[in-house]
Amino acid sequence: FFLMIRRPPRSTQSRSSAASDVYKRQGINAEYMGQSEKDGITCYMVIDENGIAMARGEGVVGIPVQELREFLSDNKRVKDYDDMVDKIEVIEIISPNIDITWQKVKGMLVVSPRDYVYLSCSRQKEDGTLYLLGRSIDHPQRPPTKDAVRAFLHIGGWILKPVEGRPDATHYIYMVKTCLLYTSPSPRDRQKSRMPSSA
Repeated sequence: FFLMIRRPPRSTQSRSSAASDVYKRQGINAEYMGQSEKDGITCYMVIDENGIAMARGEGVVGIPVQELREFLSDNKRVKDYDDMVDKIEVIEIISPNIDITWQKVKGMLVVSPRDYVYLSCSRQKEDGTLYLLGRSIDHPQRPPTKDAVRAFLHIGGWILKPVEGRPDATHYIYMVKTCLLYTSPSPRDRQKSRMPSSA
C-alpha cells in the first residue's frame, strides 16, 4: 500500500468509532472515505483533487507500548509488516530521538514508485503516550532521481497510548498526509521543509 500505512504484527479489538468521531470533529464526512479493517485496525482514507492523500488507522493491539515502539523503529523489520516498502535507509542521526530517513515504496498498477526523505522524531509524555512522527525535508545526500517520483510527506507517524488496566496492550493510531501526484510540493511547503545539515 503506497501510503505507507503500517500495521502491527498482531492485535485485538478495534476502535473504529473513535476515528469516525475525530473525522466528524474535523468537518470530514467519514461516509465518503474508504474504510477497511484488518487485524483489528480500522483504516480511513481520502485523496482530494490535488493529489493530497490523508489516511488514518486506529485500534487496540496486544503489544506493550515499548515493545511496539522497538518494532516500528527497526528499519530491518519494516518489510515484515509493510510489503510495499522497497528500500529504506537512515541518512543521518541527529540525536537519539531524531534522524533523517530515505524510503522508497513500490509502484502499483498505474502508480509509479515513490520515494521520501523525511525527518523522524519521537517523544514520550509523562502518561506513557508515545509520539513517533515524521515530515519531508530536503537532504543533499538523497536528491530526487529518475527511479522514483519524489513524493512529499506533510506529516505521518504513530501515536501509541497505554491501555488502562492492560499493560500488555496499546491503543494504536496511525496517520499520514502526503502528496502523491506531483514531484515537487508548493514553494511554501518546500521552504517549510528546508533545514541545514548537521554535518
